[in-house]
Amino acid sequence: MQFVSRDATFLIFLALVVPVCLLLARPRSAADSPKQSAKAALNRNLVLLLASYVFYGWWDVRFLLLIIISSAVDFCCGLMIDRGEVSRKLRLFLTILLPISAFALVGVRWNQLAEQTAAAGPGTVDAGEQAVRSTWELIAPNRFSWQVTGAVGVMSVLAAGCYPVVVRLGEQTRRQLCLIISIVVNLGLLGFFKYFNFFVDEFAALAAQQGWSVSKPTLELVLPAGISFYTFQTLGYTIDVYRRQLSAESRLPNFLLYVCFFPQLVMGPIERAGKLLKQFEVAHRPQFMVFMSGVQLAVWGYFKKAVLADNAAEIVNPIYGDPEATGTAIVIATWAFALQIYCDFSGYTDIGRGVARMLGIELRTNFRLPWFATGPRDFWQRWHISLSTWLRDYLYIPLGGSRGGRLLTIRNLMLTMLLGGIWHGANWTFLVWGLFHGTLLVISHLRGKNQRKPDQTGPLFWLRALLYFQVTCVGWLIFRAESLTHLKQLTSAVLTAQHFAGNSFAQLLPLAYLLVPLVVFQIYQHLRNDPEPWRKWSPLAQILFFVGLYYAIVFLRAPQVYPFYYFQF
Repeated sequence: MQFVSRDATFLIFLALVVPVCLLLARPRSAADSPKQSAKAALNRNLVLLLASYVFYGWWDVRFLLLIIISSAVDFCCGLMIDRGEVSRKLRLFLTILLPISAFALVGVRWNQLAEQTAAAGPGTVDAGEQAVRSTWELIAPNRFSWQVTGAVGVMSVLAAGCYPVVVRLGEQTRRQLCLIISIVVNLGLLGFFKYFNFFVDEFAALAAQQGWSVSKPTLELVLPAGISFYTFQTLGYTIDVYRRQLSAESRLPNFLLYVCFFPQLVMGPIERAGKLLKQFEVAHRPQFMVFMSGVQLAVWGYFKKAVLADNAAEIVNPIYGDPEATGTAIVIATWAFALQIYCDFSGYTDIGRGVARMLGIELRTNFRLPWFATGPRDFWQRWHISLSTWLRDYLYIPLGGSRGGRLLTIRNLMLTMLLGGIWHGANWTFLVWGLFHGTLLVISHLRGKNQRKPDQTGPLFWLRALLYFQVTCVGWLIFRAESLTHLKQLTSAVLTAQHFAGNSFAQLLPLAYLLVPLVVFQIYQHLRNDPEPWRKWSPLAQILFFVGLYYAIVFLRAPQVYPFYYFQF
């Protein structure tokens, strides 16, 4: 299910989920006992958990199996790391649940079953019997479903059988083993689904260059939506528990919801367990003004996606897909892509944060006016903040950070950014993109930490922000290229085929119509030092502003709805 689409599926989904959750949430009252509050929170969380699974399964119900396995592994690993035990009841429950889930989610051909059900209509008895027989064929066990169910069942039984051995280990050995299990399972699933086809194709291409004939495995793997985001989120949980920065969550519904909370499941922000799990422990209705601010933030995000990002894509895609495009056209398209990816990604985040706020949950800020960054470190403090801080806390600092001297610091910076590039996808261009930003961070480090920051409103600040925006656009050209060959073609055109053809106006003017209003408003946000300045406006000003956004969405949205760009990651 997508936040933005031509139909109203997500809006209908919200209209069903939000009122139920608000009704289940208890109003603030001094008379509420801890038991009453805990019960209200549990009821609210169960509804949100079911809604989140429906939301995620809307793409492909089979994706749910991976997120359930990942959640079960990390929940048990967290308990074993923190307390050294998992109750017999819970172990039995998970041992039964996982194989049943595997069969239900993989064994049934849900898409065909839905089509069969939709096609069924009133008819004769024979026709009804035929429909029943066809439906049974869709849910009857097949070889693949038995293989997956059997594999999951064997792993569940083995895990249960190994439990008595693990609990007898020394504390530190047990803690390290359970952390390793969590890391191997999560990164194993991520690596298999995200990089298997890439490595097979690269190996086959290399073998062909050597004159070898290689038969490639034919596994048509579909990348589960959001797997990179929820994998890092669950890994962060187990690492925090291992570091004793967080107590293990003992309530399975709360942890399952932490992993799959639908407003941030597919594209983040990557939340920290200490913040999000704490909010799931209580269920208070947000005040009216807080609820309305969530609605406003979601509308603002919807405008950025439907009007700005998708219209920018109409400029980007034809130029980047044209092998004869001039260097000037590619430069314009790269500016447009900077607009597209920022409004697309931050628009999703704003919608997600707004919806979560309507439910009484506050998600972290993921963007802080990244176009106004004046250097590489400043950029990563503004762009995709949840990923950059995750890489800092769970990779860069454990590697040694800047504590081991200049050479080791350079190594740590490069490794961190290379992993950040690879995290985005199985393509050499993402590795080059990570290398590019790693090089910028190394140069910034070599220049020293005590560089004087310009006045945030002075001419030097705006000049440095403008210049560094052009630097980041070089990175976006690398990021947008479909392959190294495509990247070579784009850079060659930019460096050798610069001329301002007459049709460049047809590309530049629509970009200006999209870019200028956003930049002006972001300057206002920067000067006010407030990402949601409308919250302090008068009621009349708020009404006029959001009515204007509504009509802009209705009349100015792009002719085509593009999938959110980060869905592929």
